[in-house]
Amino acid sequence: MHSLIQDLRYGARMLLKKPGYTLIAVITLSLGIGANTAIFSVVNAVLLRPLPYPESERLMMIYATDLSRGFANMGINLPDFREWRARNRSFEAVAAFSVEGYNISGNEGPERVAGVVASADLFRTMSVDPAQGRAFLREEEQYGRHRVVVLSDGLWRRRFGGQTRLNGQTLKLNGEVFTVIGVMPRGFQFPNQNVMFWAPLAVADESVYNKRGSFWLNVVGRLKKGMTATQAQSDMAGIQRQNEEGSKGFTGIGVNVAPLHKTTVGDARRGLLVLLSAVLFVLLIACANVANLLLARASARRREIAVRMALGAARGRIVRQLLTESLLLGLLGGAAGLLLAFWGVDALIGLEPNLPRLGEIRVDSTALAFTLGLSLLVSLVFGLAPALQSTRDDFNESIKEGGRGPRAGVRGRRLRNALVVAETALALVLLVSAGLMINSLLRLLRVDPGFRTDNLLTMRISLPEDKYPGNRPDLILGFYRRLVERVAPLPGVESAGLTSALPFTNSGWSQLFSVEGRPAPKSLEEVPVMQFRKISGDYFNTLAIPLIKGRYLNRDDTCDALPVAVINESLARLYFPNEDPIGKRVWLGPPEELIPSEWFPRGIDVKGLRFTRWTVVGVVKDVLHKGLNLQSQPEIYLPNEQNGNNKIPDASRGMYLVVRTTTNPPSLTAAVRRQIFEIDKEQPVTDVATMERLVAMSLSQSRLSALLLAIFGAVALILAAVGVYGVMSYVGAERTHEIGVRMALGAARRDVLWLIISRGMALAGAGVLIGLAGALALTRLMKTLLFAVSATDPLTFSAIASLLAVVALLACWIPARRATKVDPMTALRCE
Repeated sequence: MHSLIQDLRYGARMLLKKPGYTLIAVITLSLGIGANTAIFSVVNAVLLRPLPYPESERLMMIYATDLSRGFANMGINLPDFREWRARNRSFEAVAAFSVEGYNISGNEGPERVAGVVASADLFRTMSVDPAQGRAFLREEEQYGRHRVVVLSDGLWRRRFGGQTRLNGQTLKLNGEVFTVIGVMPRGFQFPNQNVMFWAPLAVADESVYNKRGSFWLNVVGRLKKGMTATQAQSDMAGIQRQNEEGSKGFTGIGVNVAPLHKTTVGDARRGLLVLLSAVLFVLLIACANVANLLLARASARRREIAVRMALGAARGRIVRQLLTESLLLGLLGGAAGLLLAFWGVDALIGLEPNLPRLGEIRVDSTALAFTLGLSLLVSLVFGLAPALQSTRDDFNESIKEGGRGPRAGVRGRRLRNALVVAETALALVLLVSAGLMINSLLRLLRVDPGFRTDNLLTMRISLPEDKYPGNRPDLILGFYRRLVERVAPLPGVESAGLTSALPFTNSGWSQLFSVEGRPAPKSLEEVPVMQFRKISGDYFNTLAIPLIKGRYLNRDDTCDALPVAVINESLARLYFPNEDPIGKRVWLGPPEELIPSEWFPRGIDVKGLRFTRWTVVGVVKDVLHKGLNLQSQPEIYLPNEQNGNNKIPDASRGMYLVVRTTTNPPSLTAAVRRQIFEIDKEQPVTDVATMERLVAMSLSQSRLSALLLAIFGAVALILAAVGVYGVMSYVGAERTHEIGVRMALGAARRDVLWLIISRGMALAGAGVLIGLAGALALTRLMKTLLFAVSATDPLTFSAIASLLAVVALLACWIPARRATKVDPMTALRCE
């Protein structure tokens, strides 16, 4: 211990003796360690840390699948869920749930929040009990006995001031009074952080949501101990096959059992692993740079080390001393890197990336342990080779030559050269990855979404069922008609419209689709599925969606007029490839003779049922509703004013208001809200955003990856340039005597310039070639992250290689130019 303390004191004195060298080394290490700690904090929170539920590895999502229509993971209907729950042998508990929007009204004013309707076993499945009160019971799944609610801690505090005890408090949800029976612990968030409460899943027997045709429920289950996901998959698939034996509805519905953690992380996994690999490259480059600094420092101290060894110091003792200095550098770099990581994580969260578990990202104890371990590891990585190299030379020769001369440090020069080649190669791989991501993002930004995104203000309005029941479409349509009539004439408003599904909001419904006059399919499995949107007002003109053929829907298309529809180009190409679609009649549903009675509520005469035939009156340009990187799908637009079925009114209560403005869109938010409150003072408004904001949010993951890779690539480029510059400066200083002799014998300055530059460019060239080979192999892993760019894009590869070569040339030219200014007489006297 005493000798260790001595080594630490001596190491600290040596670092303080060369403050410039120490500062450069610490800054270099802090960049590598800080970036790694920040990205590790993100990866740890999103990918590595278990979900915040007891034994979360046993939690599984259970999806229905319809692979014949391209649905890998979809919801299940309520009757099939009940069979899953009653007959499975793989799960301790299963629960169905659906996230819904609710209007809360009361003295605190109207508020729109997300809530969950769930079966009674939800909290038992998650293995989390309420902090106050109780969970709901199985009998509370009965419609009429369901008006109880469990609140999140946040909603409890906001609406009831955090009262310490439950005392029969009530909450008005969508116009119905619910009794608060429980409050969940702070931090409980399922299925996402936006959910404010949980209510029983209770559906009336006659409701369409209680039929096998409605696939709307998500299912989560907790595996029994000892059971695997594969066993559960087989069990649930067998139950589903038995469910279909007596069903006249869909057949061929499969089951997919997937870990909850995997479904929560989703597509973010590969992007985060790419970023983690990138910062690891930055760290390796930083280590190579510091190792080169230590080699140069050790070369300058060769005489000191030789004298100590000549006086009897053991090689191991000197290696330990040099490693102690490396350890001090590593710890200083780790401390500075930790500060950088705190700032980096805060900055990353401030970018509002579309990442799962964003609220859990922080520099925690695991990240602190990672930083400490990383600091110790990099100390060993960059310190061991220089320490061993410094004690390997012949100390007698070093004492006689004073550490200079052509025979001094040959192995050290080779190691320095190898490090420069390595960091150049790593920098090129990182820069190519950044170049590909930036190229991909630029191409995404140039994609035409199918409409104008500028000057558009959007907001969500959901009318409560108690005031606007489904069997009174006149109330629903009247509200929205008055709203458009009030908003359109406002100063600064150009036009206004409504839609049930807004682009870039992950909203919308799909429905079976049939064309009149075509051969009837033999089964439901052969009936195609189509995306449909209900619109009102001047929607097409407001978004400036180009009309290809025919006409737009307009205000004359009321419930008393001929039912009409507008289709997009994709639908027209798919179903009317060689004919004019204008005037053709279509309907949303299968041929009536294929309809199973179990699809519809009791009292509906299926035999006499006939779906509304919609006459196609227009074709519009494709709109990229799901995202700029996803292909458009066949879509049909229907007037909300015209009921979708002549026996089942289905005017949409939930609509997005879209307003095109002549001024800054957010400046009109208050004026539009006032119009809504004047129609219904209890009606809340949510999801207020400009369309440009929605587009930006849809690209947030791509922007984040491109931004971080660009930053890491820039750091790598700077570090590589510093590495080349440092080695070439050392070469120039080491060969001062040789250069003096050459110039004394008549060598021109350009010869000296070429001598230094050629050596540096040879190292850089080797690094570029190795880096190109590595990039060709590694960037293939980024295929799924790129849009319209090949993972081996030759333009990106050549541009990055050229950039790195130019930077390396500049890094070589500066020390080479300095070497040409050596005075031969001074150099010879110095030797």
